[in-house]
Amino acid sequence: LATMLTAGKAIFFVASAIASGSAVICLSRLSYHRQLGGYVGLSMVTSALAAVTIVPALIILIKPRFLERIER
Repeated sequence: LATMLTAGKAIFFVASAIASGSAVICLSRLSYHRQLGGYVGLSMVTSALAAVTIVPALIILIKPRFLERIER
């Protein structure tokens, strides 16, 4: 939930812009372009969902050291 309040909005905005732009390619008469547009759109939606759900969960579980604060 916290991810959606911060970076999640930007992630979904950019992913939806790229996915909708590639959806226009699906209107092409060439079958290769239609497939490519569909694959790019699907991969953008999948990566946006993973960035909002899986990545924060992995950060909580793994606790990488580069995210720790350095006290001076």
